[in-house]
This record gives sequence, C-alpha cells and structure tokens, in this order.
Amino acid sequence: PRPFIMIRYIRASLRFSMPKARLNQIFKRSSQQIYNVTLFFVFFWALYGLLGVQFFGELHSHCVRNYVKTPEEVTVNDLTIPDTYCSMKADPDDPYGLTCRKDFKCMNLANRSRFEIGFTGFGEFATSVFTVYQAASQEGWVYIMYRATDSLDPWKSSFYFCSMIFFLAWMVKNVFIAVITETFNEIRVQFQQMWGEREHIGGGG
Repeated sequence: PRPFIMIRYIRASLRFSMPKARLNQIFKRSSQQIYNVTLFFVFFWALYGLLGVQFFGELHSHCVRNYVKTPEEVTVNDLTIPDTYCSMKADPDDPYGLTCRKDFKCMNLANRSRFEIGFTGFGEFATSVFTVYQAASQEGWVYIMYRATDSLDPWKSSFYFCSMIFFLAWMVKNVFIAVITETFNEIRVQFQQMWGEREHIGGGG
C-alpha cells in the first residue's frame, strides 16, 4: 500500500540525515552572515530616517480654496482634485516647490488628525522611519517622492529617494537573498557528498 511506501521513504531519509554537528556549523555561519546583513539594513534604515527629518520635515501643506481661513475648517470639498501638495514659500520668487493654481492657496494641515492626513511623512524620527520602510518596500514610494518634490527642492527628493531605493530595496535585499541561497546550496552539497559516500560504501559491500 502507498502509505507504507511513504513511511519507508521517511524512515530512510531520517536514517541518512546530516549529522547535527555539521548542520549546526552551517547554520551558525549563516546566522552570523544574516546578522551582519540585518545590521547593515538597520544602519541605512536609521540613516535615511534621520536624513528625511533633516531634508523634508513635515509634508502636510495642501492646496485649499481661498475662502478657507483655518486648517480646522478644511473639508474634502476644499481640496484640489486630485489632492495636491504645495510649498509654503517664504520668497515668492523661489522657483522650487509647487505653487497652487488660481483660487487656491497653500495651507499647512499638520495639526489635523493622523487619520485624516495620513501616517507617512518626515516630521519626527518614528514617522520618518515608518515612511522609509514603506518606500523601501517599493509600494507607493513614488507618491511620497512626488509629495516631497512638490513641497521642496526637487534635487533633494530625487537624490534621497533614488539612493534609498538603491541601497535599501536593491542592494541590501539582494545581499540577504544571496546569504540564504548560499546556505541552502551548502546544505545541498553536504547532502550530495554524504549520499555519494553511502552509495560508494553500499556498492563496495
């Protein structure tokens, strides 16, 4: 019967399993490599979190209708379609940042609830780290970059997000995958060597 055949295969695989000492040696070496890659990732994660706070700060300036007096009065109907971020320019001749179109003005809505304005941004370190993690996952990171571009100098957002995607989303991720792949390849080679030795012994007998 097939169930008994499966039991025989399981018993055979358990009988010819790799010695624990060799497995522990492989996993100890791979765990050290994973630990180093994790520290590498956390370093860049915290670094870009701090850079985001220094470069951008709060990104909650929206284009609203001119008749709105205070941020508390702003409703969904007072925003542009689509919702547009803008630059609170101290100098009207400053070429950087987005200027709201006619009949709209730029207003900072940072004092509104997080559930209304969102949890992403660079206002404080914790929020900045969360935003960096979201951007590093490559899910919606371009919208955060466009928000920073509309609010501040474009070169800052371009340099910041392109370098962050390179280091956190590509390089660190590929290094982590390489460590895992190398570990499994080493285990596979060890199994092949053991099975070759056992077949040689069995054939010689």
